[in-house]
Amino acid sequence: MIYLVDMDGVLADTVGGIYKDLLKRHPNFPAIPYEQNTCWDFPSLYTEEQEKLIREIWRQDHFFRDLEPLPGALEGIQELSNFGDVLICTYPTTTNRTCMQDKYDWVKKHLSHDWARRTILTKDKSLVYGDMLIDDKPNPEENGRITPSWQHIVYDQPWNRHVKSRKRMTWQMNWKKVLEIA
Repeated sequence: MIYLVDMDGVLADTVGGIYKDLLKRHPNFPAIPYEQNTCWDFPSLYTEEQEKLIREIWRQDHFFRDLEPLPGALEGIQELSNFGDVLICTYPTTTNRTCMQDKYDWVKKHLSHDWARRTILTKDKSLVYGDMLIDDKPNPEENGRITPSWQHIVYDQPWNRHVKSRKRMTWQMNWKKVLEIA
């Protein structure tokens, strides 16, 4: 089996990192509680001025490098590698000039140099061959160039709970059962 694992929102706490930096800079920012972020593009839930502040955080140098891992993510992906080939498959934003290097640096820091060699940065995940893609995006195949080879496993987050037709997991629940390896 080839498992593709997204980085932002699956391994790295991107939304938590945004809020942490945002509230440090703007302590009175009216942050929507994490569990109420019901939109994948959550900055669009805010006013135009507030959205601009959020996107400034997203664009700052080394934002992606300094993110914290999600609970259980590092142990989970290491254990998953016992059951097949695992590649990190992540989307690089072009609005952050250090994003691509930051993502490799994050993987080296939290996993290893070997994991960095197994990291794929792509704007179109449909082009990456695999059996399963673990991703928090509600519909990662949308706007892909081809029909993907992988089955989408939804990494459970508040912004994708409306997706009912797919299997879902977190690193803290019985992910082996969901992936049918236990």
